Amino acid sequence: MLRGKSAYKGFELGVNYHPWTALATGINYTYIKRNNLTNPAIYFTDVPKSKLFTFVQYAINSCLSLHADAALDAKRYSTSYGTIADGYTLMNASAKLHRWKCFFLEGGVNNIFDKNYALTEGYPQAGRNFLINLHYNLQCD
Repeated sequence: MLRGKSAYKGFELGVNYHPWTALATGINYTYIKRNNLTNPAIYFTDVPKSKLFTFVQYAINSCLSLHADAALDAKRYSTSYGTIADGYTLMNASAKLHRWKCFFLEGGVNNIFDKNYALTEGYPQAGRNFLINLHYNLQCD
C-alpha cells in the first residue's frame, strides 16, 4: 500500500444579510492551499485555490420569487502532472412560482453569458442552459 503525506490549509468566510423579509443576499469565499509533502512534483487536482459565491433572492409576493447568483472559481490543476484548467465566472438566474400548496414551479437559466469553461482541461462544460423544475415538498402542511 502506498502512503504519502500532504498538508491542507485554508479558510471559509460567509455572510448572509436579510435587510427585510422579502430580500436575502449573501457572499461566501473559500481559500484552500494543498501541498503534496511526499512528492511535490505530483499536483492535487480538481480543487481551485479560491472560490467566491454570491447571491440575491427577492420575494415579489407570496407566490413569486426571483434568484440570481454568481460563482467565481480560480484556476485549478486538472492533471497530477500540472495541466491547468483556467478559472471562470458563471452567472445564473431563476424564478419560483408557488401556486399550489405542496408544489412550486421553477424556471431559469444557468451560465447566462454562455461562458466557455472546463473543470478538467479539454473537457468543456455546458454552455448556457435552461431549466424547468417541478418541486414537491414532503413536509408541507
